[in-house]
Amino acid sequence: MSSPVVVLAFFRAKPEHLAELCAALAELIRATRREPGCLRYDLHVAADDPTSFVMIEQWATPAALEFHMAQPHTQAAFAKMSDWLAEKVQVSRWTVCELHQLTSAQRGI
Repeated sequence: MSSPVVVLAFFRAKPEHLAELCAALAELIRATRREPGCLRYDLHVAADDPTSFVMIEQWATPAALEFHMAQPHTQAAFAKMSDWLAEKVQVSRWTVCELHQLTSAQRGI
């Protein structure tokens, strides 16, 4: 059985396109949360910068994430939003690390 996949996507909006970006993100979030295998799809904004965001995603399996990336609404949103971003999106994938999986040194023992 595959373990859940966590995705962190950091991005910054061009200030003059903040309203358009937020509207597009709201549509994307609503559609994505209905996808099979989507466990979490939450947008966060920096407390000190209204143009800096992180999307925290959790997918039941890698296949669920791949399904999401192939969806027409996902592709359309990414295409629409690309001109509204101040820089390239920084994306990283993570897996859940359970405490029992950590070595003694990693747990500080």
